[in-house]
Amino acid sequence: MPIELFDAGSTRSIMADWVEIRAFRTGERVSHADLSRSQSVREDPTNGRPELDDEVGEFLDAEILDSESERIVNDVWMELRHRQTTLGSSYPFALRTQGDGGWSLAVSESDPTVSLPRLAYLVCLLIAGFRRGVLPKPTSDWPKTLKSRYKWMKSGAGDVFQAVSFLAAPALVGGMAHWFGWPRPDATPKLRAALTVLVERLGHGKIKQEDPEWTTGYEKDGTVDIVIWRPFVDGQYAALTVFGQVASGENWRGKSVLTFIKGHFFDWFEDVPAEHFLPAMFMPFMLHDDATASKKVTFAVSARGHARQDERNFGLVLDRLRIVELATIQVARVAEGSDEELRLIAKITRWLVVARLYAQSPLVTVTV
Repeated sequence: MPIELFDAGSTRSIMADWVEIRAFRTGERVSHADLSRSQSVREDPTNGRPELDDEVGEFLDAEILDSESERIVNDVWMELRHRQTTLGSSYPFALRTQGDGGWSLAVSESDPTVSLPRLAYLVCLLIAGFRRGVLPKPTSDWPKTLKSRYKWMKSGAGDVFQAVSFLAAPALVGGMAHWFGWPRPDATPKLRAALTVLVERLGHGKIKQEDPEWTTGYEKDGTVDIVIWRPFVDGQYAALTVFGQVASGENWRGKSVLTFIKGHFFDWFEDVPAEHFLPAMFMPFMLHDDATASKKVTFAVSARGHARQDERNFGLVLDRLRIVELATIQVARVAEGSDEELRLIAKITRWLVVARLYAQSPLVTVTV
């Protein structure tokens, strides 16, 4: 089966996502040769679609195009190897090198039992995939079953990513986490009621007797999705506290918890639970998604620059790899999950099953 083409402007991270989704979708190995052939088909001048160099106004010859194809294949290999090296056994794919210097990727066959870190990775990968259109939305002539699966997958993505983030979050500080974002598992309908539950769990803070003047009664979570804290034995103020935002869309950079927390969340308190806190952003993409090498900087330098900028704007940025790392730590520190945690894992698993069924349809071609 030929591999569909991805956009030439895609970064190495996005191209690696495409390869992983392809492997997950088909259950087959995706190799460097497959990737190389797809590039050659797109760029080979002898195939009737020459590549024009805009700077000199001439068509690129085959040698230059082959070199570019090799660069792309190597970039994807470097990205996949980075993911595998970073996550180790928590990486849900098996990346193998070949004797000819090539490589192939397939879904890992080891550890068939439920694994929160691997589930977390796949959820992040597939959410990133359909947010970007790698898994395209149905057209009007598609069967109702496929349309229903896509609708269910899309509508549940935010909640499932919240569940993944919530389950991994306690490992960030070696403490506890509270699901505060709407909709809440405890079904508290009003923000005041949700804040009351939070204060009870934290053990400190005091809510105002009257709602803030600007409220309408329809406020949901005050822009805070997860509260994470590591209490001391004395139970006093000055515990390590994290207020986190969970954003599953490509517009995550427009949802910093720092933007509205004082006006939308702290304004409900006459005594805030933590004046000094760590802001955090959970998102399913890669921290270096936008990084590219250029004539001026290497990929590593570009990635470092992007990470530095995001840290200054959002605080702790928990991307796909960091969330999986936290999930791995959390599984190791908690011998047995609670009933609520097991319920959430079952929910995550169901979402992945539907997402894979959708992706496996012959009508769904994996593109970028």
